[in-house]
Amino acid sequence: MTASIAIVLLIASAFVVMINAPVQAQEYTNMQEGGGIPLPAGVTPDVTRSTRAFLSFRPNPVGVNQYILVNLWLNPALHVSRYHKDYKVTITDPDGNKDVITIDSYRADTTAWFEYQVDQVGEWTLKFEFAGSYFPPGNYTVYSGAYMGRRVETFGQSVYFEPSSTEEQTLTVQEDIVYSWPEAELPTDYWERPISLEKREWWTIAGGFPGTGYTGGGPVWDELYPGTNPCWGYTYEFHPWVQGPNSAHIVWKELRDVAGLIGGYAYYYGITSRGVSTPDLVYAGRCYDTITVPVNGVPTSCAVCYDIRTGEIYYEIPTADGGVTPNIISYNPPGVGSVPGAEAQTTY
Repeated sequence: MTASIAIVLLIASAFVVMINAPVQAQEYTNMQEGGGIPLPAGVTPDVTRSTRAFLSFRPNPVGVNQYILVNLWLNPALHVSRYHKDYKVTITDPDGNKDVITIDSYRADTTAWFEYQVDQVGEWTLKFEFAGSYFPPGNYTVYSGAYMGRRVETFGQSVYFEPSSTEEQTLTVQEDIVYSWPEAELPTDYWERPISLEKREWWTIAGGFPGTGYTGGGPVWDELYPGTNPCWGYTYEFHPWVQGPNSAHIVWKELRDVAGLIGGYAYYYGITSRGVSTPDLVYAGRCYDTITVPVNGVPTSCAVCYDIRTGEIYYEIPTADGGVTPNIISYNPPGVGSVPGAEAQTTY
């Protein structure tokens, strides 16, 4: 038993020494930059791969003086430590003048893109050419965040990706502007949330209520709210980006607070003269409020959420059990900081 205990202690001591021993940083030689190079004269690569080039652009047709988005890529893909150099795109205008664009690919996926403005009506052509890439054997750097693995990848063989190209593709440029997406007119009748992503123009009426933290300005603001202070204040009764109804309508009703004329000593007895149970917050068609509801036959203060159109209850959480009713919904972009005037408020 004594011998067994001694052995265990020796193993434990050795383990502690191994943990505390300084780690020697490995030094790498034959580091490669990562970008492919032309095949050197007289070199026979260990591996040769055929490639296939792809080219796309949009919109087509497009209006004169508009920009097109050009996308390039190759098959097969690469390792995250490598990329192709000098993709070549030849753009020919209707008069035969050529503009040659050269661009490197991104690492790993072999893609590249750029925008190009066309300044002449007529038929244009685009062609993508890949001249080939040679990657010698050696160590290649894997950048942080690109790959959950080693920081340096070792390749024992050289590889050559053969040239490839696309056919010439035709782009039609016309006088009239081509919109990237059809414009959506603002609604003139009853509408509901959620709003379709295709109705992008609706953003000017789809703001949150109550509106807080807004910072306006700009052509749209000046057109809709001329001469209006674009900075939010908690004393303002102003809610931009929200369109109110032209006439009131009732979709459902529920009796809550009873209000009416009160007598001389009503205030002494704590009786109110008006209903106070309006929602604290309305967001995406849902109301948020704190009200007293029966729970197992006992009147209980609860944080509730219900549908503004139907009255359907989504939840009732007793405040004693942690139920909280939000009174503001806001978004602070990461790294930008708090919205002016809203530092002391809670975001839910």
